[in-house]
Amino acid sequence: MSRRVAMSTGVADAGVASLATFLGGLYAAATLTGAELGVYGLFFSGFILAGVVPAQLIFTPIEVRLNTEYETVQMKALPRSSLLGGIPSLLASAAVVAFVVLVAGGDRGLLVAVGLTTLAASTLSPIQDHVRRVLHQAGRSPWALATSICQFVAILTAIVAMNLLGVDAHWIPMGSLALANTVSLAVGLGLARRAATADHLPELRLRESTRVGSWLMYATLAQAGSLFVALLVIQRVSGSAEVGFYEASRQISQPVWVLGTGLMAVMRPPVMRAAESRVASLGAQTKRQFFLLLAGAATFWILVAGLNWTINPVRFVLDQIRPEIVEKAFAVSGLIAGITLGAALWSMTLIIAAELTAGDRERGVFRAHLYGSVVMVAFVAALSPSVGAWSLPIGVVAQSIVAAVVYRTEVRELYHTDSTEILAPSGRVTRRSLNHPAVIAHNRELEAKRAERSARKTRLHVVPDPDDQDRLTGS
Repeated sequence: MSRRVAMSTGVADAGVASLATFLGGLYAAATLTGAELGVYGLFFSGFILAGVVPAQLIFTPIEVRLNTEYETVQMKALPRSSLLGGIPSLLASAAVVAFVVLVAGGDRGLLVAVGLTTLAASTLSPIQDHVRRVLHQAGRSPWALATSICQFVAILTAIVAMNLLGVDAHWIPMGSLALANTVSLAVGLGLARRAATADHLPELRLRESTRVGSWLMYATLAQAGSLFVALLVIQRVSGSAEVGFYEASRQISQPVWVLGTGLMAVMRPPVMRAAESRVASLGAQTKRQFFLLLAGAATFWILVAGLNWTINPVRFVLDQIRPEIVEKAFAVSGLIAGITLGAALWSMTLIIAAELTAGDRERGVFRAHLYGSVVMVAFVAALSPSVGAWSLPIGVVAQSIVAAVVYRTEVRELYHTDSTEILAPSGRVTRRSLNHPAVIAHNRELEAKRAERSARKTRLHVVPDPDDQDRLTGS
C-alpha cells in the first residue's frame, strides 16, 4: 500500500470512528436540556479520562513493541494484547464513573443511566482503538476502516432501534456507543485472525508493559485530568448550562481533531522509527506534513463553521434540521473557533510525544503534559468567572504552547549527536551522507544502545524494517 493511500485510509478510518462518537454527542445535544448536557459533558470527559490508563499504561507500550515485528506477528498478538488491557480498562472506567457520579450532581435517573452506559463504553473503547491502531501499523489500514464502518453502522442502528423501542433518552448516547464498540471490536479481531499466520507469538507481559508505560499514563492522566478539572470548575462557577454549551460547540469542532487522529495513525510509525534510530531527518518531512495539514484544516474549519456570521453553512444546515443544537452550539460567540484552534495545536504536540516515547524519553512527555496542564487549569480558574466556557479553549492554547516549549528541548536532547546535522543539511537523507565515517560510527553505537534497551524492555526477537535498515546503512 502506498503512503498516500495509507494516509487517506487512516484519515477515513478516524473520520468514520469519530463520526460514531459524534452521532451519540449530537443525539445528546438534540434531546437533553442545557443542564443535562452539562452533566453529559462531565461524563464524556470522564470517558476520555478512563481510557488513559489502559491506552497509555498497557496498549501504547505494546504497540511500540509490536512495531518492530512482522505484520503477521502483530496480527497474531492482537487477541493477547487486547486481553491484557481489558481488566485495567474496566477498573479505570469504574473508578472514574464513580467519581463523576459523586461530583456531577443532577437528577438521579440521569446519573444512573449515563453512568452505567459510560462504564460500558469507556471499558470497550480503548480496546477497540488499540485493535485499529495495530491494524494500521501492520499495513492493514483497509481492515481498520472496515472496523470503523461497522462501528458507525452499529451505532446508527442502535440509536434508531432504541428510539423505536421507547428507551429513555438518557440511556441512548453512551449506550449506543457501547453496543457499537462491542460489534466493531469483534469485527476487528476477526479480521486480524485472518492474517495471524506467524509461527511464533511475541512475548507480552503485563508487568513490563506497565513499567514502560507508567510515565505515558502519568502524562496523559495529567492532560485528561486537567480537562475534567477545568470542566468541573466551569460548572461550579458558571453552571452546568455553560458546560453544556461547551460540549455542543465541541461536537461541531470535531473534524479537526478527527483529522489529527487519522493522520497520527499512519504518520506516527515513521516518526517513531526516526527516534529509535536517532536519525532526525527520517521523520522531519513527516512532521512538517502533519503540521501543515492540521494548520490548513483548522483555518478552513474556523472559516466554514467557527464564526457566527450569516453565511455560516454549518449553522444554516443544522438550523434546518435540528435548531435546538444551534441554540446550544452557537450560544457562546466564537467558541467553536476557539475549540478548533486548541484542538489543532494540541494535536500537533501529540506526534512529538510519540517521537519522544519511541526515543525512550517518556519522562519528558510527562513534564510537558504536567506543566501544560497546570497552566491550563490556572487559566480556567482565573478566567471562568468572567468569560465562562471560553476560558477552556484559551487554557488549551496556553497548554499547547507550554508543551511545545518543553518538547523543543527534549527533541534537541534526543537527537544530540552531530551526525543528524551531517545527515540532513538540506532536510534529506543521501547515500553519501550515510556513508560518512561519523554516521557509520554513530549507527554502530546506536545498535549497541538499542540492544541494551531491548533487553531491558523485553523487546526480543526484533525484526528490523528492511527499508529502514537500507537507509541507515547506506546499502
